[in-house]
Amino acid sequence: MKALCALMMVAGAMLLASADDDVRQQDVSPAQRLAPGMSGAYFTYSTNANRHDPSLRMKTLDSCFGRFNDAECEVNFRFRQHELLQLFDQLGFPASVRIGATASWGGMVFHKSELLLVMLRRLAYPCRLADLRPMFGLSSPQLSVVFEYAVGFLTQKYERMLRSPCIWGDYIPGWADCIFDKIGRFDCVFAFIDGTVRHISRPGPRAVPGVADRVDVQRLFYSGHKRKHAIKFQTMVAPCGLIIHLFGPHPGRGNDAGMFRTSGLAGALARLRVLMQHVVDVNGHAISYYVYGDPAYRNSAYMMRSIFGLGMTIQDALVNTDMSKGRICVEWQYGELLQLFAFLDFSRGLQLFLSPIHHYFVAGVLLLNCRLCMRGIEGKTARYFNCTPPSLIEYLSMWNDRRL
Repeated sequence: MKALCALMMVAGAMLLASADDDVRQQDVSPAQRLAPGMSGAYFTYSTNANRHDPSLRMKTLDSCFGRFNDAECEVNFRFRQHELLQLFDQLGFPASVRIGATASWGGMVFHKSELLLVMLRRLAYPCRLADLRPMFGLSSPQLSVVFEYAVGFLTQKYERMLRSPCIWGDYIPGWADCIFDKIGRFDCVFAFIDGTVRHISRPGPRAVPGVADRVDVQRLFYSGHKRKHAIKFQTMVAPCGLIIHLFGPHPGRGNDAGMFRTSGLAGALARLRVLMQHVVDVNGHAISYYVYGDPAYRNSAYMMRSIFGLGMTIQDALVNTDMSKGRICVEWQYGELLQLFAFLDFSRGLQLFLSPIHHYFVAGVLLLNCRLCMRGIEGKTARYFNCTPPSLIEYLSMWNDRRL
């Protein structure tokens, strides 16, 4: 009997405790019930993450520097505070821009600092636009419009500079000397060329009205080598680390040789050969400079490639080994580009015909080159070849050179 009474008392206490827990759980959010160890501030921030406060808009860089120190600026925007100031002054963004104006609505004015910071933060890492609302005080549609305008502006202004190697004629002899001093082979090679493959979202069969009826878009952009839908880019890298030529996007089904023919780089290198006729050796003969690539390219008057085939000798193999140590710098720059601007490696954000993929990569490469110019010899490729890139002012001023 006593044991039964004791059991009933224990059961009653358990019921009372359960009732108290139910009362307490009515005062907390469902997320806190699932994770009781988390602090209340975390859930308060998560609840407000989808809101935006217009008073937090970064209308000047001072408002950004007041919220983020130097290290935080580099994490969020990939540039330090003084580097952001240089970009703010040199990239040429308008002081303010009115976007979305219609006959019945005057649109909205966005400031120069917002164009720069939103673009850098969006490219730095793939995230939802809603996650950026508390940082910039803008809604998701506003953030999308600002980002698309900023990358489109840089593409329109600087794409020709990234397409033509002819503007680098004054630097080519020094670059060839740096490569020869490091590798000891071919004192006439001034840059390395290669292609890269970037995975994209599977394109829909009706992505472009009228086009999918005549062309199998999915097959055209499917890479059998990578077994994914992809686009390709062709780049040429100098020993200072700068990407001095960018072409793309090219369908993922094609190869590097076909992309080279389509890019028109052969004509640009031929014009460069004419511009470099004034450079002569000690005997007074004009020096011919070359770009070095893998066996996918053909030997020509301006292109050298790795030696391969049945007739290859041991000496040829040694030359290939030495030159591959320099050619790897192209892969280094691809890796640094995707490490700094991870949005370019987010395949779900690269939607063919629905997002300006070309603008994203042009802006990313341009910003990478700007960062290398400001960091100087700190870049991996620049350290390897002991070759210092030009200053930021010198680099960005080349876009209006008459030789373009």
